[in-house]
Amino acid sequence: MICVFSDKLPPVILKSQICALLQDYTKIDSELNSLRVTGKVVVAKLDSGTYGIIDKADYLSRSEYRLHRITCRN
Repeated sequence: MICVFSDKLPPVILKSQICALLQDYTKIDSELNSLRVTGKVVVAKLDSGTYGIIDKADYLSRSEYRLHRITCRN
């Protein structure tokens, strides 16, 4: 049996959590866009409609690891 979440997931922070702390939505959007454009973070829309922010290096390392495990099983 394959467990989907058997490996450690990368840390995710919700955009709504940042907004609750800082309350300057224009600044938050500007900074997040800058980080996204420079390739430092990945911003993903979650099923709940909110946005999750993940460090791009963590995201890529976990994605490559999962892809490697899937291809090695076949």
